[in-house]
Amino acid sequence: MELFKQTKLLMVKSLLILLFLFSNQAIAETKMWLEVYPGVIETYHDKPSPPSTSFSSTQIYIEQNSSDGRNSLLFAPASNQSFSVGSFLNTGPLNAGRTWPTLEISINSSACPMSGHNFHIYEFDESQRIAAIDFDFYCGGYRRSGGIRINSDSAFPYPITQAVPSVRTDTIEGHTVTLYGEDSHSNTGAIANFLWTQESGKTAQIASPTLTNTEVTLPTDVALNGETLTFALEVTSDSGDIDKKTLDVLVTSKSAPATYIDYTPINLEQNIRLTEREYSFQLDQLETDALLLTTNYNFGGGGFAIELRAPKGQPIAVGTYDNAKGVDNGTDSDPIINLGALSEFCRNVEGRFTIHRLEQTDKLFASVEHKCGSDDFILKADISINSEHPSVPEAKPGNNMNATVGDTVTLNGSASTDSDGSIVAYQWTSSLSAIQITNADQSTASFVVPESMAANTRIPIQLIVTDDLGYKNQSEMIVTTKAKESTPTNSGGGGGGGALFWLPLAALLLLNRKRQAV
Repeated sequence: MELFKQTKLLMVKSLLILLFLFSNQAIAETKMWLEVYPGVIETYHDKPSPPSTSFSSTQIYIEQNSSDGRNSLLFAPASNQSFSVGSFLNTGPLNAGRTWPTLEISINSSACPMSGHNFHIYEFDESQRIAAIDFDFYCGGYRRSGGIRINSDSAFPYPITQAVPSVRTDTIEGHTVTLYGEDSHSNTGAIANFLWTQESGKTAQIASPTLTNTEVTLPTDVALNGETLTFALEVTSDSGDIDKKTLDVLVTSKSAPATYIDYTPINLEQNIRLTEREYSFQLDQLETDALLLTTNYNFGGGGFAIELRAPKGQPIAVGTYDNAKGVDNGTDSDPIINLGALSEFCRNVEGRFTIHRLEQTDKLFASVEHKCGSDDFILKADISINSEHPSVPEAKPGNNMNATVGDTVTLNGSASTDSDGSIVAYQWTSSLSAIQITNADQSTASFVVPESMAANTRIPIQLIVTDDLGYKNQSEMIVTTKAKESTPTNSGGGGGGGALFWLPLAALLLLNRKRQAV
């Protein structure tokens, strides 16, 4: 009986301890907002039945039961992650091992889809059990918004001003592009001021630093592997809130391989450039006499096809195809041009096209010119698939060679060529700091192989050539070191070797005489 009393007392004490611990971990206040109809936000924490909440570093669950049904929210980061301040985008269902976050929503006992929601954590403190989260979700045919505050006095929506800089086209040296700030926003008021600046990299020309969107002229003469420029956008709301974000822009060399279509629509003067930022490109070869380029618009579907065909029975190859025709007015003996939407579906075509480079379906550069029934309707287009521009010169630093340490190596790049102009600049370099090249900016240069360099060392030598249009090309050759040959020893005759031979013999004779004298 006494044991029963002691056990009962221990259970009561344990229960009291658990109740005490639970009371310290309880949620003091939870507020919840949901957009029930477009533009109509309903407040749920002012209902007779307030929400109940569970809270941890990996899951927040809020539930409220009312006469209309059950309303619930479940937030979770990706598996093996914890909550932190930041954005959790493109949510999916709560599965083990998921790489996506989760936001599951039920409104009046009706579940919304489990995918495509986003939530943004502005405050989170697990030890103090504080959270401020806003979210948007798709439910009932339109996108809605909502928010929760757990032990937080932050306003809903959370007062935030965000600068959102972006660029939406390819960024090639010398081109003028637009930097966009129009996606910047503030829920404390309107964006009153924009300020664009450049933080690092070669100097670019910002046309209108205080406009929402501004044109920027990119620098020229960038490295063949590109150079990164960093821009910053600072926005200020009319309530005085300020935010600043940076944007890294990789400026690519115009001589580097690229994928795009450059064309001027019929009867228009403004050039249009279709790039990989907006379109996907697939190049196929139809039999041996035709190329088919299929384009697909990356956002929202749509696209068109381009066909270049040699006369029937002839393999399509590098070269110029004159007297090309369209699909309707061409014959088997004609080259065929079909540019689809570029030429506004013109089928009565007369023109020509040139294939400058073609490596199976991996690399293509072609230029097209045709008229559509009249000299007043002429279309010109350049088509590049992972290819350099045909004006890019060819750097020829010479063949690989061997050189003895201490020797002077002569470098000769005079065999470099340019198909449509001339080479105007040379630049010799080596990735080994020990190699000091003399006349590095001339077609012929030289360097001395250091005496300290070990045999069989590979010395990479790069040559960059630039033509009169500013196009560049780089190529590399290797110089492999070899040791100096040692001086051969003379083993006979009257030289030093002969003297060394007689010294031991003379010593033996002298020793023998001393013994006889004794």
